[in-house]
This record gives sequence, structure tokens and C-alpha cells, in this order.
Amino acid sequence: MTTFTFKALLANLLSKKHILLISLFTLCNTFAQTSIVQVSVNWPSWSSENRVEIYNPGGTLLATIDNGFDGSANNSYSTTLDLGCIADGINYYAVLYDTYNDGWNGTTSNITITSSGTTVLTNSGNGATPGGVTQFFNVSGGCATSCSSIVSSFPYNEGFESGLGSWTQDTSENLNWTRNSTGTPSSNTGPSNANGGNWYLYTEASSNNNRTANLLSPCFDLTGATSAQFSFYHHMYGANMGTLNVDLSTNGGTTYPVNLWSQSNQVQTNNGSPWVLVTINLTAYVGQSINIRFSGNTGNDYRSDMAIDDISLTAVTTPLPEINITGNSTTINSGDNTPSTTDDTDFGSINVASGSNTNMFIINNDGTLPLSLTGGLPYVSITGANASDFTLASIPTTPIASGSNTTFSITFDPSSNGLRSAIITIANDDSNENPYTFYVQGYGNTPLAQGPGGVTFNLETWLKANDGAGLSDNQPLTTWYDQANTNHATVNMAGQEPTYRDHPSYNVNFNAVVDFDSSYSLAPTDNDYSFDNTNGDFLKSDSGFYTQDMFAVVLPDNNINTSFGNMDIFCGDEDLATDTEDVTGFGYGRYSARFTNEVFAYCVGPTTNSAPYTGYGVADNNTTTNYNNVGILNARNNTAATRQELFYNANNVATVHNDVADFSNVNDSRYWIGRSEGYEAATNARIVEIISFSSRKNDANLLDERNKIQSYLAIKYGVTLGINGTSQDYVDSNGNVIWDVSANSGFNYDIAGIGRDDDSDLIQKQSKSVNNSSIVAISLTNTALTNNLNSSSFSTDKEFLVWGNDGQNTNTSGASVTVSLGPATITTITDVMNRKWKIVETAGDDIGTVEVSVFDTDLTGLPPLTGNDAYVMLVSDDSGFTTNLQTVFLDPSTFNGQGTREGTYDFDGTKYFTFGVAHEEVKSRHLGFDGVDNFTLVGNKVDLAGDFTASAWVKPEGSNNLASDKTIVAKNDGVDGYKFFLTDNNTVSFSIGNNPTDRINSITTLPNDIWHHVAVIYDNNIASLYIDGVLDNSKTIVNPTPNGAEFAIGAIYIDKLNILDFFKGDIDEIRIWDQALTLTQLRYVMNQELQKAGTAVNGVVVPNAITKNDIEVVDWSNLEAYYNMNSYIGTHLNDVSGNGNRGSLTDPNQFTLEYQSSPLPYNTSSDGSWDNNSTWVNGAELYMPGTASIVDPSVTIDWNIVKTNHNLTLDNNTLPSGNNQNRTVLGLFVESNKLTANGDTSLNQGNGLTITHYLKLDGKIDLEGESQLIQTLNSDLDVTSAGTLERDQQGTQDLYTYNYWSSPVGTSNVTTNNNSYTLPTIYKDGTNPAAPTNINFITNSYNGTSGTPIGIADYWIWKYANQSGAYADWQHVRSTGSLQIGEGFTMKGVTNTSGNVALEQNYVLQGKPNNGDITLPITASNEYLIGNPYASAIDAHQFIMDNAPTILGAGGTTGTLYFWEHWGGGSHNLADYQGGYATYNLSGATPAASYGTNDPMVATGGTPTKLPGRYIPVAQGFFVKSENTGTLRFTNNQRVFEKEGSSSIFVRMSSENSVADNYNSDSRLKIRLGLNSVNGIHRQLLVTQDSHATPGYDWAYDGEKKDAQMDDMYWTIDNNNYIIQGTNVIDQNTVLPIGLITDAAGDNTLTLDALENVPNSLDIYIHDVLNATYHDLKQGDFIINLPAGEHSNRFELVFSNQQESLSVEDTELENDINVYYSNSLQNIVINNPKLNTITSVNLYNILGQHITNFKDINTQDYIELNSGELSTGNYIIKLKTSEGEISKKVLVE
Repeated sequence: MTTFTFKALLANLLSKKHILLISLFTLCNTFAQTSIVQVSVNWPSWSSENRVEIYNPGGTLLATIDNGFDGSANNSYSTTLDLGCIADGINYYAVLYDTYNDGWNGTTSNITITSSGTTVLTNSGNGATPGGVTQFFNVSGGCATSCSSIVSSFPYNEGFESGLGSWTQDTSENLNWTRNSTGTPSSNTGPSNANGGNWYLYTEASSNNNRTANLLSPCFDLTGATSAQFSFYHHMYGANMGTLNVDLSTNGGTTYPVNLWSQSNQVQTNNGSPWVLVTINLTAYVGQSINIRFSGNTGNDYRSDMAIDDISLTAVTTPLPEINITGNSTTINSGDNTPSTTDDTDFGSINVASGSNTNMFIINNDGTLPLSLTGGLPYVSITGANASDFTLASIPTTPIASGSNTTFSITFDPSSNGLRSAIITIANDDSNENPYTFYVQGYGNTPLAQGPGGVTFNLETWLKANDGAGLSDNQPLTTWYDQANTNHATVNMAGQEPTYRDHPSYNVNFNAVVDFDSSYSLAPTDNDYSFDNTNGDFLKSDSGFYTQDMFAVVLPDNNINTSFGNMDIFCGDEDLATDTEDVTGFGYGRYSARFTNEVFAYCVGPTTNSAPYTGYGVADNNTTTNYNNVGILNARNNTAATRQELFYNANNVATVHNDVADFSNVNDSRYWIGRSEGYEAATNARIVEIISFSSRKNDANLLDERNKIQSYLAIKYGVTLGINGTSQDYVDSNGNVIWDVSANSGFNYDIAGIGRDDDSDLIQKQSKSVNNSSIVAISLTNTALTNNLNSSSFSTDKEFLVWGNDGQNTNTSGASVTVSLGPATITTITDVMNRKWKIVETAGDDIGTVEVSVFDTDLTGLPPLTGNDAYVMLVSDDSGFTTNLQTVFLDPSTFNGQGTREGTYDFDGTKYFTFGVAHEEVKSRHLGFDGVDNFTLVGNKVDLAGDFTASAWVKPEGSNNLASDKTIVAKNDGVDGYKFFLTDNNTVSFSIGNNPTDRINSITTLPNDIWHHVAVIYDNNIASLYIDGVLDNSKTIVNPTPNGAEFAIGAIYIDKLNILDFFKGDIDEIRIWDQALTLTQLRYVMNQELQKAGTAVNGVVVPNAITKNDIEVVDWSNLEAYYNMNSYIGTHLNDVSGNGNRGSLTDPNQFTLEYQSSPLPYNTSSDGSWDNNSTWVNGAELYMPGTASIVDPSVTIDWNIVKTNHNLTLDNNTLPSGNNQNRTVLGLFVESNKLTANGDTSLNQGNGLTITHYLKLDGKIDLEGESQLIQTLNSDLDVTSAGTLERDQQGTQDLYTYNYWSSPVGTSNVTTNNNSYTLPTIYKDGTNPAAPTNINFITNSYNGTSGTPIGIADYWIWKYANQSGAYADWQHVRSTGSLQIGEGFTMKGVTNTSGNVALEQNYVLQGKPNNGDITLPITASNEYLIGNPYASAIDAHQFIMDNAPTILGAGGTTGTLYFWEHWGGGSHNLADYQGGYATYNLSGATPAASYGTNDPMVATGGTPTKLPGRYIPVAQGFFVKSENTGTLRFTNNQRVFEKEGSSSIFVRMSSENSVADNYNSDSRLKIRLGLNSVNGIHRQLLVTQDSHATPGYDWAYDGEKKDAQMDDMYWTIDNNNYIIQGTNVIDQNTVLPIGLITDAAGDNTLTLDALENVPNSLDIYIHDVLNATYHDLKQGDFIINLPAGEHSNRFELVFSNQQESLSVEDTELENDINVYYSNSLQNIVINNPKLNTITSVNLYNILGQHITNFKDINTQDYIELNSGELSTGNYIIKLKTSEGEISKKVLVE
């Protein structure tokens, strides 16, 4: 349904012929008009259940009325809400609610809505529901009533001495005020006499109990007043006195919303009691015009006579001008839009060729100051639709003195035939009527060129409601202009006007009507022939009535039968000289006494009062004919002109003639419409057309004159000629048959049509048969509310589209229409109704696209819609619906507030159609296009505006037949619109319009025969092209805008004869969004189809409940169109978005339906290699998942979704080097197969498999060698996964040696992830990795065993879970104990290796892989043996930061990790264990303590140990210590693919990966200081320079020493011992204290194990504080013989020799001044015998840090300076004098 804006309506009107053009100015005014609306509710009970909402036609809420709306109380409620003046319009609506769903309690008028005082809606609310029911109403009538009398001179007084004066009775109420001069007739009530004078007004209550009498004032013009006062006297005596109200109106008396005063009950106590004066201040209402109403409501008894007298209104006024314009001595109100001959605003009918008419108008100044016309010469402006036809003949003068006037004249000289109109505007300085406007009109006459059916010969009168009648709906009609001559029908006097209606509630077949609203009971005679009764509507003319051939099209508003009364429709005057009860003409019902039981009759002249009745007449008195609907009435001469024939809808209905001998014709008599000469108006009907010829129209055959006229009327008004089902041929004005009943046999029911016939002045753009059985309306392009409002136009004269049906019912036929689409066959089924239609387009013409609509209620006989079912219209070349079958979808809409279904189609030639319910068929398919003529047409839909995204999978197959562009989708008419396409060489392109600057092309070209995903994202004026989710190119282009082109897939569709740029190849999964998707969102759904999840978008492959659903934030409503190529309804490709943008598959030769082969997602087809095309379904057409992009070979497509059902091997050697042999997918389904990631531990080979979003594991993933499975942050493992993961890891074989372990897998189930486990369920003997076996867990021995299977002594399986750090806190697990995921444990080997702990045993870990967040509780200061819980390495840095107290709060670790390395002992005795903890934090790593030096650069031999790397391998256990109570956290964000090597070390004894391998792992300055102790222990300390650290303790940069060796070394920070230290600066001022422990006396060596990124300029010394010596470590090791014990404050690592750098020799000063530190005095002492001037003394520690300073020192020979308490150590004193400076190093003890 089309909704017209004013602009569209204007364009529509301008496209019409001359008669329609004149309606422009009035329509402008109509849209600007307002009317006052009031809503009244009266809920007698349970009002709290009820609510009313009032909306304008646009859906804006105007008001809400309720009484709580909670259903909580049974109470009454009534109110009236004044909505004020709101815009006139149709389809306002009220929504009625009831919380309890039982409808409103009360009467039929629980709600009443009035518009300008007229009731437009009344309803009981019985149907109200919790969801609301809608009731429509229309607003019209104006916002103010014209003042019949205006009072502008004050004071004003009225005492009713000579009548009512200017006051009037309100006829809408049930009682009038009575004028009286003495006491009222009833006793004990009323006054005894008037207040002043002799007369007063009162309400006579006798027999008038509980009634209302309203007395209405004239208009009081207070526009010039500054203050005003109203007063009156009242008398209210009577025991049952009612209520007297004084109300005020500001809209001319239309409504009285303001109550000024009210009095109830008795005031006086007897008849003679004095009257009471009431005075009301009206100052609040000055500046406007007001009306006052006395409203007297009598009581429930006769003693309720209330009275009023001596009314007065006084005002203080300011002198003002006051404009008033008259024509023909009649006032023309400003804003008047109803031109009339009464006031000369209607200039009458003027000959276009030679005539004109001039009317004069008077501008009066009724004010007290001069009136100025302010618009400038000529002061009068003429605008509007036909302004040039009205010219100013004389100009008014200005200014106009008070009480004076001036004149101007306007000449009407029509330039064209028909009604012409204009607007007169006069600018002036009146305070409230500037500008003063009114409308003028006239009628232009030209020689007759058109006629009904093209028949003009002897056409005398032609009245059409759609041409020459009104201009705006609901307009009183004063003149109905004759289109044939000048026999215009005019109103006789005011109050008798019929109403022009152009509204769907009134129209006949969408055409305007003239509505006559008169009493249709037997009309009384107009005995005095005065024609002055205003109780009915009629029009008259002085000429133009001929009886030779008469037509009228009438829709009665009541049932027509023999007893309803009578309607005189079109009547003339047989004898102009005599006033008689002449009924010449025709009408309905009891038309004349000369007939009995007549229903439709024609008569000539009067008849007698008794039988035998004289006067000719013919009638239908056979009541089987139904006249209740629209009918074409026709009375005409027989061929001999001896009697009259009577036809109804081309059927001869005459059954009786009377007095044939008295037959005669009447020629050019006066006529009446709606009455006859001697009878009052009695027509209650809508009359739409009247035609009168002065000769009988030929009807020798159906191609002759008469059938041309009938056909014209039938097409125009939806009438079926002849008998419904049989009918007769319809012809155009040339006699060409436009509906052939013989050719269309069987389809002659409910015939209707649209078309254009210029000779008939027919432009019927929309039509529906008026037969009650009809359900189909067809409209040119779109259905508007009226034919006038349809803005479309026909291109050719005499083109018609006519249809009829087979008369069957509209229930379902029980049969269905089946459509097979192929070659990949899909069969769709449509259930159809019994009724079928045939539709014929005139040969050689092309009506174009039409809209077919039916009401929802007309489809109730069809099956109800379920799922994605749709109402459709089936169109075919045959009535069996087998040839060229097409499906037209019927979209929901409304017409005049009633639900409809509408579809568009271009009927060419002859077609058949019916309606049905089409059922969806869903199969996985895609569409193929041959590049010649294949395409899919959607229609004028899918506009783009603002940001958008368009994407599709495409597989081009070379050039199309013209080697032109290959369209994916387009909505482009060749000039405007958008186009998404491939060029001939497969460049991806998108364009707006045809300007090259608004086109973007990809840099990459697509290969033929391979599927690729292409997308364009338009965001903030920038278009970006993506291929397989990789950005190819971006460009700023113009913003697309909606256009009227047709949207098509596979081609540009300009029109059916102009289709361009056909796609060649296959297309799948087209999506168009009205927003710019993010790149993440685009990639997420690239390999999966879409489905609706609530209101959100979701993919159909990856479940919508996953954690990282990147598309769920996008609302489904943002999906403007979606073609997954799997859903088909009828003959259409379904738009799965639900927006109805379905694509027509009309011609089997214009599309190819193929089995889906695009990767949605990737599926395996056979066992094989991942990178082998033959492994995948349709692999020859695909790039392999996770491989390099064709846009950038260094970038891999990491967002594919893969399903595997076959055994695959994964080898990533072909990936770009930057991938580091790691392949990434978005989603992976391992269903019933084994996916093996190739690898070899001995060669350090393996492949990474990263899953970013979702893993469903029902088969097995085998991670060979160093292969790893990584799931990124928030990537989910489906909890229902039933499969397993297998991963190898190696530990020491030695049965005396511990490794610290963890597990990447847990116990398998389908309900939970990250499950706890016992070792036998997870750990397998991997001696043969290809065939792992269960381990024999030994419970009765301390020793493990080799062999098959291996045996593990479970005594050595321990854990340390959140314990204090004491050795006794180790917890025994053994083989039966349960371990939580993330916990570490100890386990020894399986054989005695005689101390060769480097030998390895392979284990296979099998189970459900762990994933996501894994947490363990920890208590402050406790320790926890934990381990890597994932099937990949983890980043130690990320783990440390994820457990930082500054990030996660309580529960953070110390930031240092401890890895146990058991490097010797050869015994189960604890005292013999040789091992320690390698340490790692953000500063770096140190190895565990060991025997001998182990660094190859030192080359002193010993046992190698491993240095932990940044990446913690699979199953590696390690210790952490907590600073706070809280949680230890593992997350997927820590997971990385890192094979074991220099940066990922499983800490076990091995001949590989010595500590040197991990030196220089980053660019920071690092010094590795080693101790080779007297007992052969080697300990290494690390200091790292890092800007994030400080000289004090730093979390995660300073690593506390965990284990104690017999000989040891450590850093001292804040009196604690550390293995690793971080500091921000290492330079000549840095001092790093060192502690040493020796178990025995002897030589100990300090050596530089390694220097990393240390500049050559940095000196490194060991400072022996005790001996005050410095040893340069760069020159050699520092060897010192130490006694047994701990040496905590003796040694420092420093970076300058203070003996050199801090000595300042100034012999002269040193001889004069001696400065030292006295340990006994704890003061600085200065001996100054020569009294040198000392300016300052500063004290520094050995690090160069300033401690204190002294100034203003007195010059004395002995000085003591109190330095305060100092820590033990070396300090520097710097003393400055006027002669120089002394620096001295001192020792503080």
C-alpha cells in the first residue's frame, strides 16, 4: 500500500489532465486544516482494567486515558479529554486495552470520539484485550465554527425584552430556554417576575426532568480588548433544582471546554426572592474571539425552573483596525475554501474561447483605527493551481479609514476546460486576520471532445463525481459542473448541499462520490413548490434533462425493496409551466402510485390520485433483482420511441408498463438530483455519475454506442455487466473488445479492470469489482486510498487490464500445485484456493507492473500459515497452473485500517492466477548462472543508504557472452543505484551510479573455478573490499541513496527488455546488511550460514551459546536481505531475512539450481592430508582451510570452520614462514575420525593447531612429537565432546630421579570440562608412541620397572597443594589419588640408569583436553606445586601477569616460578638427593644449583642443568608462592605454540639445551654471577637491568631463593635472599650486596657465568668490604678462602673502583683540613686549625646516593656534625671550602 507525502501528491496532481490540476490549491488548504477532537470514556465498573491510547495516522501517540490500568479495583471512571485542534486526516486510531481480557463492562458507548462536534467513533470496548484492539476514525469538520453574529462594540447588554437578541438555542440538546414575563407555570419554583424590565429566560422543568437547555451567545470579539467582564442575574428557586453552568469557547462555539461558573441546588427560597448577580472576569481571554454558553440542567422533578436575565459584557478596548471582505454583500470569511456564487467567489461557467467574468469585492474596515494593506502594490496576490486564469481588474486603495472601505475586482478568463481555482491573499495590519485569504473558482467550457465511452453525439448532460464536483473530501457541494455543456447542478439554498466525498469509506471503486443524505421514507409533497426544506440534500439545474437515453450510477445507503420508502434520483419536469407532483425521471422504491411493489421505476409526468392511474411509466416490480449495490441505471427509448426501456447493469429489468399511450420524451427541462418537482428530497445514496442524451444510443451490436457507454461505466465503477457469470463483452471507445466473454468463458464472474481511454476521459488506475463476492483489487504500480491519490500513469491510450473469475469459493481446493526446480531438484508445494482468475491485457499494450491486493479476511479459507509459509499469488499461462508458473508473494499491509496482503506483477497478454499458501522447501543448494540470460529478479527492494555490508561466495567461470562485467547483485537502472560485481578479468568491484570516482576495484583478481568470499563494507563514506576476509582495497566513495530500480541477482535489471552484465559462474550465501560489520563479525560468519537467535544473528554451524560469539551483538533486523540459496517457496528463492525480498525463478532456462559446493563449512570426503584437495568435499573448487590468502601470501586465512569425518594428517610446512608451522581455524569439529598433527620428538618437529572460537571433539586429536593444540582466549571446547586428545611427553628414565609433572587432559565425559583425574586414567606407556599401553602402577615397591608395560612406583607420586612450605606438608597421591587440573605432582622413572639421568622415558597422555580458565585456591605465603594444564606451551610472562596482585587483587603469586631439577643422588634417601630449583620471572631465568660449573663458556666441567625459558612446555610442573590469599589462574590467553627448545624447556636432566642456549634471549643488560664453592656446588645469580624495576624489592622482577645448598650464594635486598634481581640502572654508582654461605673452610670462586648485552665500558668488580679491595671480574675470577659460615655483609658487586674514582687529592687542603667519621661519637669530625671557610659538607653512600648535607657552618678549628644514625657501610664525605674541595671515603661500623 502506498502512503503519499504531500510532495508526491502534488506531483501526482500535476501529472493529471486539466480538470485535476485545479484541485491543487484546495488540497494544500485541506492538508493544513485542523479539527477539534474530544475523547470521552465512561467506564461504569472495573475501570482499572481499561486503557485507551489515541494515535495519529503516522503512529504517534497523542493521548492515553486510564484509571491505573492495573485491574486492582472495581470502580467507575469517566472523563472527557480535549485533544484540541489536530490535523484533518483519515486513519486516526484508538487502541482499546483490557488487562483481564474480558472486554469492557458497560454500554455501547463506553468510548465516544467527536470531531468538530460530530461523533466519529463510538464503541463498547467488548473486544478490548491485553494486547489491544484497534478502532479507526477520521478527523474533519474544522477547528472553529463560523460566527453568524459578531459583537465587537461594548458594553453589550441583553435583557430579552424583544426576543433572544443575538443569542440562539442549541438544537443538539433536548430542551430549549423559554422566554417569560411572569411567574413560571409550576408552583414552588421559578421567579415571580423579571429582574429588570418585563422578560427573562427560564428552563421549564415540567415533563422535562434531567434535561439540558443550552443558550449560545454571539461571538464576542475581544481582540482589541485589554480587559473584559461578563455579568448576569440568575434565579434558582425549587426544591429539586438542577445545575446552571456558564461555559466558554475559543473556537467559534465548536466546543466549550472552559467552565467559567457553576451553581447547583436551590439558591432562592421563594418566587419573590431577589435575583442574584454573578460577575465573571474575562481578562484571561482578551486578544481573541469567544463564545459563552448558558447550560441549564434540570433536576429530577418539576421544581427546577432556573432563570437568567440582564446579561452584560463590558470591555476596555484598544483602538485597532478590523478587516472584513464581502462579495455580493455577503461576508467572505478569511480562510474560506468553499467558493460559492452567493458571495461571488464562484465565477460560474465561462466559455474558454471567448468568455470572461468580472466580480467586485469590498474590503471593509470595521475597526477604530485606519486599516493598511501591507503587501505592496497591487495589494492583492493571486496564487494557486490556476492563478493565471484570474487577474486583478482593479486595485484597492490604502489606508482605509475606520468605518470606510475600498474595492477591487477580479476577472476570470479560463485557459482550459474544467474547474479552475486560485487563492486570493491580502496582507494587512489586522491583528488576527493577516493575511486575509479566500478561494475562488470558475468553470471553463470548451467544445465537447470527450464523452462517456467516447460518445459525444447528442450528449447533453454529463455529471461525474470525480470531475467537476468537489475538491477535498467532506466538502459541501454547491455546484456540480456539467462536463458536456453548461447544465450545471447547483444547490438551491444553504443547508441543502450534498457532500463531496473522496474517501475509501465512501468511494465507489476508489472513485469520488456525491453523498446525498436525506430521509428515504415516503417523501412528503412540497405543496408550495418552494424548495426551501433544508432537511434533505438535493441539487438542481434549469436545463439539461433529456429522456431519450439516461444513465446514472448509484450506490444506495440502505436496502432497496418494495417497502423501504422511495428515492427520487434524477428527475425532470414534463411541464415547465405547471407546478405538479411530477416525477419525470427514475428512482428507487415506492416511486409512483401508478405501480405496485415497484423497486426501480421510470415515469413521465404526474399521475392521478386514484385508479386508473394515468401517466406513462415502466418499472421493475419483480423483487428478485438486487439493487442494494452499485448499479448502472439506464432508461432509454425503444427503437420506435413509443415507450421506455429500463436497464440495470445492462440487464433489461422492465416488468411492467403503465399508460403506454401517454408516453412522451422530455427535452431540455430543468432537473433535480435527489428529489423531484413535487416531492421533498428523499435520496439516501451516493451518486457518482449522471448522463443524459437527447437521442437513443445505438446498440445494433456490442461494439456500438450503448455498450461503449456501459463498458466505460462498468470499468470505472467495478460493475459486472449482464448476469454475473455470463456477462457480456466489454469494449473501449473505439469499439475494440477488451473483455471477450466467449474467449473467457468460465471466468465471467466479478469482472473488473483498469485502463486509460482518452476519448472517455477515463483513467482508472485501481479497481475491484463491487460484487460482494469479489476479493481482488488491482492497481497500477501501487494501491492508494483513492484513484485520485494513485500517482502512477498509463503510457498509452486505450490500454486495459481486465479480469474475471470462475465463480468458485475461496476455500482451499484440497489440491496443491507442485513445482520442481533443478537440476539439483527441489520440489515446492503450494496449497491453492478453489477460485481462479483470468486476466487479459489489451493486445499490443503493456500496462506494466500492477499491485494485486486482497483483504486478510478473504484468505481465511486457506490453510493457516506455519513456519516460513507465505501467502502467494500463482500466475500461469494456463488454468491448470502448469505452464510458465510464477509465484508472487503477498506482503502484509493495510488499506483504510484493514489488514491486506499485496503483491506486484507485470501481467503480459493473457494469464491465469489464484491464491494459496506456499510451503518452504529447504535443501543445501547454490545458484548457477550461465552468463547469457540467467538472473534472479527481486524487485524494487533492498535499497542501500548510509553504512552497509554486502557479501557473497562466488565461483567465476570465465567471461560472460559479452565479456562484460559479471554482476553479483545490483539495484541499478543504468544511471543510478549500486552494483556489486566482478569485472571480466575477475577483479572484485563495487560502484555507486556510473561515475568512475564512485567505484572501487580490488587489486587482486579471483581465479576461475575456485570459491572465494567477497565483501564490501561501507563505513562512514569509505568502501573497503575484502576477499576471504582479507582487506584488499579501500576508497572514499559517495553515499548510496534509495532508488526506484529493480534489485536483481546475477544481472543488472533495467527493465524486461534491458538486462545487462550477466554473471557467469556460481553464487552462494548473499547477505546485505544495513550496517557496517566489523571485520571480526564478517569473518565469524564467513564459513557458516546464518540463523535467527531471538532477535540476534547467529551462525548455524558454531553454536550461538559459545563465549566468543562475534556476531550476536548484531540484530537480525540489520539483515536487509539474505539469500542462503537453500530456501525455496513456490517459484522463488527465499529471502531468509524475513523481509520478503524474494527472488523470482520464473524461467527454468534462466537459472541453474546446483548442489551446494561452497565451504559452509569445510567438510572432509576421504582420509588423507589436510592440504590435499581430494581430502575435502568439492576440494577441487576450494582453497584449503587455514592457508595463505590470495590477497597477501604472507597472511593466512585463520577464520575457516572445518568439519572432519575422516582420518587426517596435518603438516604445516607449506604455510608462510611467519606462521611458525601453526595453522589457525575459527571452528573445528572432529567427529568420528582421528586428526593427527605430524611430529617427531627426536627431531624436535611438530605442528601447531590453533582454534580461536570453538572445538567439538568427538573423535581423536593426536599431537605427535612437538605438535600442540592451542585454543585462544574465550575459545570454547564443547562440553559435550566425547573424544580425546593424545600427546607425548618425556621424563627421566632414572628410577631415583623426580620430575615435576602436570596433565594437559582430564577424565573424559560429555557433561563437564577440565575434569580431575587419577594417573592411570591419563598417563600411558609411550615406549611405542604409536601403540600406547596402560602403565603398571606398582604399589608395593619403591622402584619402578622397565619392560612392557613399564611400571611406575606410585609411592613417589606426591603433590604440594597450597601448603606452608614445610617439607612435611607434601601430600601423598599415589596412583589412586585424585589430581585437579592445573595441579602438579612428582613422579620418578622406571629403571636404574646408573646415574645417567639424561636418559628419557616417553609417556602418552590421553583424555579430554583441558581448556579455558582453570583456577586453584591459594593462601597467603603458601606454596603450590602447579603445572601447565594445556596441550600447548604457555607463556610464563603472561601467566605471571595474570596472577599479579596489581591486576587480580588478592591471590597473586610472588611473580617467580620454580622448576625442580633433580640432577643426582642415585638414592631414594632424601639426604642423598642432589637437585634444586631453576628460577624464572620477568627479569629472566637461572638454572638450579649443581655440582661444578656448568657453563660451556667457563669450561670447568660438571653436570649440565637446564635454564627455564619463557614458554612452559606441555605437562611441566612448577612451584609458585603466594603473597596474598586468592586464586591461581590459568587462561587460554597464556597458550602459545612453542616447540621445546631454547625458549621452552621441560626441566629434566638431558644432554640437550644447556643454559648457554638461552643466553641473550632478550635485549636487556644481564649479568650472570656464578659461585663455584669449596664443595663443588655451582650457583648462578642473575641481575637484569629493566626500567620497570627499582633498586628495592620488585614483584616479579626479584626472585626469592627457594632451596638451600650446602654452599650457596644470593643477592641481598631488604634483608631477604634472592636468586634473581631486577634494577632500573646498572652503572658506576650501582652497588649489589651479595651473601655467601660455605659449609666448610676453603677456596670459593666468584665468576661471570655470562654477560648479556653488557657494554664493554661497564666495569664489574667484586668489592670485599672487609678488606676494602676491588677485584675486576672482567679480568678474571675472584677466588677467596673463606671460613665456614654465612658471610652476609662482606661482598658487593659494584661497577667502579671507589679507591680510584672517589679519591680527590688536594695536598694543600688535606694538610690544612682533616675530616673523618668518628664511630664512637657517631658524628662527622672536622679539624680546621687554619680556620678555612667551609661552605658545605655532603654525605653520600657508596652507591652515590645523597644522604645529608650541612650548610652555614661556623668557622672554628674543631667542628662536629651530627649525621644521624647511619647503617654500617662505606660512605663518601665531600667538603667544600672557598679554596677547593675534599672527598674522603669513610667506614661506618
